Amino acid sequence: MDEVPPELLAWTFESCLTEQHLRILPFVCRRWRDVCANAALRRAMLRGLVFSFGGGDSHFDQSVLGHPRQEEPSSHQGVRWAAPARIGALRGLRIAAVAAGENHSLFLTDDGQVYACGVSLNGSQLGFAGCREEDLCQMHYVPERVSGLDDVVVVKIAAGPTHSLVLTSTAAVYSFGENRYGHLGLGDYENRWTPTLVEALRGEEIVQVVAGDTNSAAITKSGQVFMWGSCRSCIDLPSNDPTKPTLVEALSGTPIAAVALGECHCLFLTTDGLVLSCGLDLYHSGLLGYDVRDNPRKEQRVPRPIPHFTGEVAAAIAAGEGHSLVLTRDGRLFAFGDNRSGQLGLGRTSPELNVSKPTELPSPVAALAHVQVAGVVAAPLHSCAIAHDGSVYSFGDGEFYQLGHGTTDSWNVPKKIDALVPFFMTSIASTRAHTLALL
Repeated sequence: MDEVPPELLAWTFESCLTEQHLRILPFVCRRWRDVCANAALRRAMLRGLVFSFGGGDSHFDQSVLGHPRQEEPSSHQGVRWAAPARIGALRGLRIAAVAAGENHSLFLTDDGQVYACGVSLNGSQLGFAGCREEDLCQMHYVPERVSGLDDVVVVKIAAGPTHSLVLTSTAAVYSFGENRYGHLGLGDYENRWTPTLVEALRGEEIVQVVAGDTNSAAITKSGQVFMWGSCRSCIDLPSNDPTKPTLVEALSGTPIAAVALGECHCLFLTTDGLVLSCGLDLYHSGLLGYDVRDNPRKEQRVPRPIPHFTGEVAAAIAAGEGHSLVLTRDGRLFAFGDNRSGQLGLGRTSPELNVSKPTELPSPVAALAHVQVAGVVAAPLHSCAIAHDGSVYSFGDGEFYQLGHGTTDSWNVPKKIDALVPFFMTSIASTRAHTLALL
């Protein structure tokens, strides 16, 4: 294989790299197809670039995408970002992680800085010091640096619809945004405009934070789970105060590696690959992975192992509004729950709207039959999967162009996002109306 000239590698890292440069890059190297086959080289050349798509048709929706405001009529805005487009405003920054809330987006750089864009709501989840009550619904199209974090190094970010969480290198958790349900974990219900330290978690070795719709969770190094906010609809907690992080005693003795928060249900992944679930199954969709029809309240408030996965070793979990995804360590994807928009990827919607028993993907979906899945994301009504080769598949509701296929069509089978094929994507963040893809 011909080696890529060192000056080309250096050039790709420069802040002057533009969309036009990306288009001609395949033709610069004499043996580009060999470069494309070398995943490590592709990652090294383009790592840290971010693409966004979706957002609907209005200026309000478009502000979450990170692109400068366009002055064309709003009826054309959705088409403009119907397919993945690189966020040029982040040029010169190496992005290490992304998070998507319904009204905002977060970007974490490799040196621990956090940037945000979107709409400032009650207690801005954007974390900008200049935002106040009078700035309600003010749109920030271009990512700006989050205030109040200059003296810390952020290592993790999480975004709910109206609140944000960040975790620092010293295991401190900061929260900001709307706080109607106490989901900032600050001991009250007051909104916060800038990052505020969650004092109740001081001294805990937090390694992960999760932001749900109106609840939050944190995982410690030893695998303990703290939760706060409107969690009591889906899990029993010993404390009656939703404003303070509370240890989930029901998981005592079971080290947890990951937590996924749906609208009314939770998934827990243990360190040895077991999957537990709890919550409400109001519509008998099967989102818990087992039948709760004998329960008059249609609920399971104590985390319980999903029987189907007792013989599997799970690697990742994701929870949407009414559906669940489980990825096994050998790259197989399972889906269960609500399927009205095709978000399970099973190739059917009505009359079989729901799948009570976890159903393995790709069976019966031919589209993923020979794909080894590396990561999964569950948005409210759609899903995304990343393959080991860096390609991205999306399926489910496409009303806001959030599937990245250039239309508002919904897909009930996984469909590869063609616009991202030349790149090696490392992670995806997606919510109801927009998606972020990170190289």
